[in-house]
Amino acid sequence: MVLDNSPDEIYDNILGEFERQQANKLILSSEDLTFLESQPEGMKYLRERLSGYKVFIVAYVRNPIDFLLSLYGHRLRVGEVDLPFVDYLTAKMNLRIAYFVDRLAKWEKEFGRERMIVRNYKPSEFVGGSIVSDFLNAIKLDGLELGLSKRSNESIHPWLASTCLNVVQSMNEVERSEILKDLVKLGKRLPRASAAEHYLTEKDKSLLQSVFKDPNKRLKNRYAVEFD
Repeated sequence: MVLDNSPDEIYDNILGEFERQQANKLILSSEDLTFLESQPEGMKYLRERLSGYKVFIVAYVRNPIDFLLSLYGHRLRVGEVDLPFVDYLTAKMNLRIAYFVDRLAKWEKEFGRERMIVRNYKPSEFVGGSIVSDFLNAIKLDGLELGLSKRSNESIHPWLASTCLNVVQSMNEVERSEILKDLVKLGKRLPRASAAEHYLTEKDKSLLQSVFKDPNKRLKNRYAVEFD
């Protein structure tokens, strides 16, 4: 099926297929949905297109510092980062990206508090031991087998970060692509290491914790999600 990427055609096809299959649940999952948070008209359009259905928004939120470290690691992997972590935060990242309570408020405004299911992204506490089984538990489909790959997202091992930065800073995009892939593979052979311990001083951690203290408190009060 070839789509012209217009929102109307995309949703016409998705919802049309849903009706043809006579299914009783439809899961729309994409990281791109988060882009709607900066596009109020797009979020309103989504609500209107789904107005004939009982919609629930399932969101996983992560400890903000862990979230930023993970985001940095993934951007490092694809060559989008040319600065050490703390410098990158200061120069190129808006920390409000990890004010999850404010981001969720935009979804709540369109779909209602009663339609929000918010969970802590904490692998050690996932129902069934995986994000997939935990998600299925959230939407009351425990035990359903989706046959999804168990491949996890990959990032640069903290021990290899400085090497990765040297590659990004000194090589063109074509040359560095394969080397970055090799660094990811090498990282899998190294002992697990804490990104927070590698990238942050105690002073850095304390400063970031103070930045997120208020939004984390509001998140706990609103959605009963609390970070360690």
